[in-house]
Amino acid sequence: MNSPLRVLHVLNSPGGGATHCALDILRGLPRANYRPFLIVPSDPGEGQKRIYESLGADWRVVPMGWWNRKIRLSWPRRVVWSAMQNLQTWGHLRPVYQIAQCIRAWKVDLVHTHTGLIPWGAMAAKVLGVPHVWHIHEPNGKDLPFQYWMPDSLLESIIERSSDHVILVSRYVGELFRRSANRTPMTVAYQGVDMRPFGDPQPGKRLRESLGVKDDEVLVGMVAALTSVLKRHEVFVKMAAQLHKRRPRVRFAVFGQVPTQPTRWIYNGSYEYSERIRRLAGESGLSEHLILAGFHSDVAAIMNSLDILVHPSEMEGFGRVAVEAMAAGCPVIGSNGGGIAESVVDGETGILVKANDVDAFAEACEQLIDNPDRRRQMGAAGRQRAGNCFSTEEHIRQVTEIYDEVVRRRERA
Repeated sequence: MNSPLRVLHVLNSPGGGATHCALDILRGLPRANYRPFLIVPSDPGEGQKRIYESLGADWRVVPMGWWNRKIRLSWPRRVVWSAMQNLQTWGHLRPVYQIAQCIRAWKVDLVHTHTGLIPWGAMAAKVLGVPHVWHIHEPNGKDLPFQYWMPDSLLESIIERSSDHVILVSRYVGELFRRSANRTPMTVAYQGVDMRPFGDPQPGKRLRESLGVKDDEVLVGMVAALTSVLKRHEVFVKMAAQLHKRRPRVRFAVFGQVPTQPTRWIYNGSYEYSERIRRLAGESGLSEHLILAGFHSDVAAIMNSLDILVHPSEMEGFGRVAVEAMAAGCPVIGSNGGGIAESVVDGETGILVKANDVDAFAEACEQLIDNPDRRRQMGAAGRQRAGNCFSTEEHIRQVTEIYDEVVRRRERA
């Protein structure tokens, strides 16, 4: 490669799992071979801006709407929501036009879209004849969390035909493509986690102290913003309600953003969900046992503060949070479905149980609460697995191989 390959990364959010994955890739790309550019759909906060600037990548905000149906809205609200999005984005032509402008201005060689929820980067690349890699992080399709206004077969065809390569974060998110002939090359590439910050236990100890958790107490945590129905916070709360009566030296914490006020009347599901979980916690008698810790930027400190991570979601595309826990030597209790079941080894790095079964979660958690040696063994096995199977180095190697192969194939065509 004579000059660095200029890669435009298109994100669907300033934060979140897919964005963390994209930023890890940008940090690790060898600048002698790859020059990154970045598009985000909304203004990032000051902390996020500092992260973007530290990457040394040019970036721009391009307002974009998602193309999936808002299945948790009533039909009238769905219609209004779609109309508002079409108005704000000129029928979704505006993001395609603005991304195409960026491709031209930055002389982009390849576009990498880091979500299945926005097709506008793919469309702009298609219009300009620029190679496109589509990175699917979400479980998409009928009866899955992200559903669309079109049949699954058409969705799958659009993704394939708009891409030179499709990257899947797990076999689970690849279910959409299993019926097809897979004309487009596809690769399952698990997200990578930088192991280095997770090796220092001191920030975790300080975080425990700040939360008022004593050394002889077991801290059981869930790490997921209190905004998403898919994370199944209610399972965690109901499990905690069972356990705190039998194990008084156990504390429970939820780490992640907690909405404090309504946002928009048309789509206020996040606030309503968080209020529902708050009420459930109060009704369950957990006011002195459940800590709503809010957002903390230091993920390694969070994971090192925990003795056990519980992640009830059964429809995670990948479940990065489980790998981060394993990187910190923290055992994971999760659902035996979705992406979590591909990262956690049942009985070795954690325990997998039937989805939404509160009793099963409580029993698994109790086993680890009562057996510190088993917690330590699973934690050690988890850290080894995270380093061996989910390193950022391996993930970046896979992605850059895909970039190089896509460019070579285009050059031969």
